[in-house]
Amino acid sequence: MVRVLTCPLRGEARVTSSGLLVPEIDGLRFFCIMAVVLLHANPFSETAGGGALPVITGIDEALRTLIAAGGAGVSLFFGISGFVLGLPFLDHYRHGRPAPKLGAYFLRRVLRIEPPYFICLLLLFTLRALALRQNEAGHLLASGVYMHNLLYGVPSTINPVAWSLEVEIQFYLIAPFLSRIFAIPARGLRRLAILGLCIVPSAVLEMTQPPHWVDLTLAGQLQYFMAGFLSLDLYDEWRGGARRASIAWDGLTLGAWMLVVLQLYPSVNIPIRVAACTLSLVAAFRGPLLSRCVRSPPIVGIGGMCYTIYLYHPVVRKPLDLLLVSVAPSGIPWLDALARLGVVVPYTVAICTVLFLLFERPFMVRDWHKRWGAVLGAPQTWLPRADAFLRA
Repeated sequence: MVRVLTCPLRGEARVTSSGLLVPEIDGLRFFCIMAVVLLHANPFSETAGGGALPVITGIDEALRTLIAAGGAGVSLFFGISGFVLGLPFLDHYRHGRPAPKLGAYFLRRVLRIEPPYFICLLLLFTLRALALRQNEAGHLLASGVYMHNLLYGVPSTINPVAWSLEVEIQFYLIAPFLSRIFAIPARGLRRLAILGLCIVPSAVLEMTQPPHWVDLTLAGQLQYFMAGFLSLDLYDEWRGGARRASIAWDGLTLGAWMLVVLQLYPSVNIPIRVAACTLSLVAAFRGPLLSRCVRSPPIVGIGGMCYTIYLYHPVVRKPLDLLLVSVAPSGIPWLDALARLGVVVPYTVAICTVLFLLFERPFMVRDWHKRWGAVLGAPQTWLPRADAFLRA
C-alpha cells in the first residue's frame, strides 16, 4: 500500500496506453499544474479565500506578479496537447507509419478522459447541492457534454477550471484534420503554415479584443495548440538520434517566460506566450538544464497526475483556506505567503494523489472496460486482487 501511495515520487504515476512514457512531457506538465495551483492559492488575492496579504515591499509585488502569471500554465498545457496528439499523425504523414484509426482515436479518449471527469463532476455537484441547496442540473448536463462555455458564456459553475477541458475537447475533434499539415513535404513551407496558425489567431485576438467568451473556445486558444505542432515538427528532426543540447535553449525559454510574467509588451502578450510554450517544449529535450529537471522522477510522477490535481485542487484547498485566513506569523507578507504556499501545495498534492489512484489511474490502462468486465464476472478473483494491491 505504501508503494502505491508513493508511486509519484518514483515517477511511476502515469500508465500510458502504449506503454511508452515520455518523461519530458510529464515533467513539463508538473510546471503547468504547479503554476495553476499557485495561481488559485495566491495569498495576495482575495479569490484564494484565505485572506489576502498586503503588498508592501518590492519583494511582495514581485512574488504576487510571479504567482499571478500562473494562468500561462494552461497555455502550456494546450501546447503539450498539440504535441502529444499530433505525434501519431506526424509519424503517419512524415514516416509512412499506419494512419491512426479515427474510431480508436476517439474511443481511447472517451475511455481515458471521460470517467475521471464524470466522477469529479458528480462528486462536486453533490457537494454543491448539499451545501448550497441549489438545483444545478442544467449546469451539470452542460458541463458533462463539454458545452457549458458555449451555452452559458462562462466557465462551469460545477467546476470552473473545466473551461479548459472543453477547449481541449474541441481540439481533439479537429486534431486529425489539422494534422494533415504534416503532410506538406517541403519543410520550410510546412513550418511556415504551422507558424501562420500560431501568429494569425494571436494577431486577430490582440487587434480585435473579442468578447470574453471567445477565450473559452478553441478560437481563442488555437495558437497554443499550434505551438505544440511547431515544436513537434522541430522535435522530429533529432528524435532517435543524438540530441545536440545547448544551454541557449534554456536561456531563451527563461527569457520568454520572464516576458510573459512581466508583461512588458502588452500589445504582443499572446505571441510572446506562444513563443514561450514552443521554446519550453524544445528546451525540455534540447536544453541541458530544463531537460535534466523535467526528467527527475518526482517531477515526472507529479506531472503524471496533473489531470486529477487540476480537477480537484480548488475544492481540496478550501478547508485550509479557512484555517489560514488569519495566519501571518512573521508580519512580513512575502514570507508569510511562502509559508502558506508551503502548507497548501504539499497538502493539495497529497490529497490529489489519493484521488488520482482512486479515480484516474484505473482508467489509464488500455481496454480497462474489458478487464473490469472480466473481473466483475469472476467474483472469486476479488480478494486476491485486493490483497495484491495492498501488498504492492
